[in-house]
Amino acid sequence: TYSQSLKSEELAKNKLNLNLIFRIRNEINQQFFSQLITDIEVQKSVIASIESSFFENSIILTTMPEF
Repeated sequence: TYSQSLKSEELAKNKLNLNLIFRIRNEINQQFFSQLITDIEVQKSVIASIESSFFENSIILTTMPEF
């Protein structure tokens, strides 16, 4: 039915969004790791989180103030 089709499309869209978030998170983690390896000035750990915004138009990146 039409309702099931919409639900399937929404699930597929959500899965793509999650995959994008995980890929970007992994890229950010790799950049942090690379900087920690090459920059001996960094002495504190960096904690970051990434999530999609409510409107799914942007990505929110939150890090510790030291970074």
